[in-house]
Amino acid sequence: LGVGPAAAIIAGAALNMRILLITASMESVMRDRSWLHIGLGTFLATDASVALMQTAKSRLMTDSYWYFFGGGASLYLVWVLVTTIGAFLSSGVPDPELIGLDFAIIAIFVAILPGMWRGSVDIFPWLIASGTVIFFGICLPEYTSWGLIVGAIFGAMAAGLKND
Repeated sequence: LGVGPAAAIIAGAALNMRILLITASMESVMRDRSWLHIGLGTFLATDASVALMQTAKSRLMTDSYWYFFGGGASLYLVWVLVTTIGAFLSSGVPDPELIGLDFAIIAIFVAILPGMWRGSVDIFPWLIASGTVIFFGICLPEYTSWGLIVGAIFGAMAAGLKND
């Protein structure tokens, strides 16, 4: 919306509100855990690690916490390692879009979606969220980042209204 730092702060806060939703979705797995387990769990909570945990729960794995912990710790270690390597090598990488690296985040997101699908109960919120993002992408392409935020909020509201 062109307001500089204020927009960046608001967008950053809104995007990171997903951590609140992510950790709330972990409640059933964290319920009877020690403070140490809860602390480690919230530290390792990422979109991907919680998606792994939810996938484990949907496959009736009885100890999805340790599945989540292993996945989260592995993701964290790989993230630190790759970020460090990237910091040293980034000047030698051409425009990521030219070599297809701009698609990496989208590919990861698409890969974790099937594990998050709970069935027909997800249709309405997912349609609302994705429809909002598509609307922003087509009608307001200069504000697609805001479309992601608004889509996430509308999708969460749709799920909440259905008591999901």
